[in-house]
Amino acid sequence: PPASGNVNASAPLTCPNGTSVPSRNMAIAVGLTESSVVLPVSTIFTIEKLTHISPSATGNGFINHSGGQLPYFFRTVAPDESQAQALVDIVKHFKWDYVIALASSNDNYGTPGLIKLQDAANEAGVYIAYSTTFNHEDPLIGAVIKDIVDSLILYNEAKAVVLFARSDEAKVLFKAIIERRQSLSQAGKVEEAEKLDKMWLGSDYWGTSRRLRKMPNVSVAVPVALVLRPRLPLKFSTFIDGLADRYVNHLLSLNTSVVRAQEDNPWLCRFWEEVFHCDDACSHDYIGRKN
Repeated sequence: PPASGNVNASAPLTCPNGTSVPSRNMAIAVGLTESSVVLPVSTIFTIEKLTHISPSATGNGFINHSGGQLPYFFRTVAPDESQAQALVDIVKHFKWDYVIALASSNDNYGTPGLIKLQDAANEAGVYIAYSTTFNHEDPLIGAVIKDIVDSLILYNEAKAVVLFARSDEAKVLFKAIIERRQSLSQAGKVEEAEKLDKMWLGSDYWGTSRRLRKMPNVSVAVPVALVLRPRLPLKFSTFIDGLADRYVNHLLSLNTSVVRAQEDNPWLCRFWEEVFHCDDACSHDYIGRKN
């Protein structure tokens, strides 16, 4: 983290071992795993013109690069809009035209995802019988979850439930379903308990959670589930090789005026130094010699 305790790409950085790193070497920030963190942090990074990459922030609120909102932000995961469309495509594939949709409401992940899901469902002719959002930190979460479980039983003709939520919300919901099923079974209300047997369709957040997979009796709440899991369409090595070739060709095609404008870019300078076997590739003297 920066020595001053704030984010400032122009200030020297102090590493955990106490060594100091010149600010010009701070070329990129990798992390920002949650969408709720990306927007406030990216605003600061954008002011500092610092490139930053997220491996898992899927929110739609910061993807309009053409508008210049977050021109230095990149990610390696599909946005919520794509996930919502994929979930609806699965619903259509299995001919489930009557479903339930649930989402978390405590950040810009679940609720916007639910909105995109509803839009995609309307276009596809899928009827959402019941939908709501919930927050595991809500003081009234017990009553909210009870209403949701009651609705799962009430809308028993809906065989599929689409859950666009964080793992915290999913855990609370699944725990309540397990307890309700056990209670109904003990009371001899087997038929009513079986109404909680649903096909679950999940977004990548809770769908890839190891903690949920290890949750005791989770199969009672979720007997069958189809979840989204981001992956590259090609072998990673093949993808990187192809990307690297295109990137290298792009760098080799740059003219000297572009390089001069990128004097503070440590990646471009290092690339030119290695390709042309020189030192200080971004200096004005070297650019003049290359001309």
